[in-house]
Amino acid sequence: MLAAIAAILYGFRRLLPSAPLLPACVIGAFSLMGGGVFTPGSFDHHNTQTALALWITALLLPGPGAIRNHAVAGVLAAAMLAIGMETLPYVLTGAAFVALSLAVSNEAAKTARAFGISLAASIAVLYAALVGADRYGVNACDGFSLFHLVTAGCGGLLLAFLAQMCLIPKTTQFRLAGIAGIGAVAGLVVVLVHADEVALGSERVLEREPRADLEARGQHDDPREQRARG
Repeated sequence: MLAAIAAILYGFRRLLPSAPLLPACVIGAFSLMGGGVFTPGSFDHHNTQTALALWITALLLPGPGAIRNHAVAGVLAAAMLAIGMETLPYVLTGAAFVALSLAVSNEAAKTARAFGISLAASIAVLYAALVGADRYGVNACDGFSLFHLVTAGCGGLLLAFLAQMCLIPKTTQFRLAGIAGIGAVAGLVVVLVHADEVALGSERVLEREPRADLEARGQHDDPREQRARG
């Protein structure tokens, strides 16, 4: 909880450098306690994920040291994915914020590049460290797996590449087209990675449907017909 409160105070200071911190500290602490994640004696991955999400939010706010902060945010985003699949929407939200900042202004090119490179490098390091060599090519629906590596790594590298191009000022249309292209390529990669699992899942559904129909039909048959078949 202390880490989460520290993130709230850090973000508050970046937004309002001259404002007193006490109100943010008190309101933030009561908000965290009211959510039930930080109940006394509770320590699991959910409160860790909450603290990381707050830190990513604070680090992505504008202010001094933005390039360094975006690089750290990329590391924390990779750590969130390594902890649990349920954090993917939060990581995507942070990445979308960075990408939209780049779309709005060329001045965000260096920070976007730092975030993209950091995210891609961190996810690769964590994947190599936490996933066994015999599981490198395996996807998991709720665990750190190839899906995370491909999605975050590909998206991070493409964002860094676009940001590098935008160091030489580009038009808004060019930046928007580049971001749309990143989304399309990342989506295609995800589909290709999961193509075999989607096909296998469809086959299993088709196999279950006839059996389910037969079972449902058997439940509604006349008892005399069931005895005749028996």
